[in-house]
Amino acid sequence: MAQGARLVAALDRARYVHADCDDLNACTHDVCTVDHECAHGDVVCPEADVCLVSSCDAALGCVIDPVNCDDGDDCTIDTCVEEFVCVVNPASCSHEFDTNNPNCNTACFDTDGDGFEGAACGGTDCNDFDANIFPGAPELCDGEDNNCDGTIDENFVLGGPCGSDVGECMLGIYTCAGSGGVVCSGESPPSIEVCGDFLDNDCDGKVDEGCD
Repeated sequence: MAQGARLVAALDRARYVHADCDDLNACTHDVCTVDHECAHGDVVCPEADVCLVSSCDAALGCVIDPVNCDDGDDCTIDTCVEEFVCVVNPASCSHEFDTNNPNCNTACFDTDGDGFEGAACGGTDCNDFDANIFPGAPELCDGEDNNCDGTIDENFVLGGPCGSDVGECMLGIYTCAGSGGVVCSGESPPSIEVCGDFLDNDCDGKVDEGCD
């Protein structure tokens, strides 16, 4: 964002200035008329190239400056392209604290591209390295605070009993499934009733039913 050196297009004021009429303004032509009166006309500065601005400075005359595209953010590279269009691109800042670029340490970034800046620099994203975690995201059963509300796996009843303990069945407990939902883990589910083993295999409260 550093501005380039100012380019000064000096004018030969000797052609325009009469000693008795000089108003000490480099942006005027100062002449003495045939009526011995002073006249002051505006200096017209030449047009500048693309991405340069031509203007007149009262002390220096015509000057040519680069177009100022600085957006005030130390972590952007601000450049001018054709027709005086400013383009702002991210600098070499990869996350909220970049030891390789001290100018970036105070800036905020959306590292994972989910539309929310990281909480470490004042943003609201509680995990700026996972695009599926941001304020308002659907809460999944995965051990993460997906919606950044400060709680984990809310609305999921985990650790509670599930299944049946009738007959040969054994209860399990609710745990998170890999899909983000809930699964009954550790249970012994019903099976096909086996005749003659005197066991309630299908967990319906009856033994060897249908074996007569």
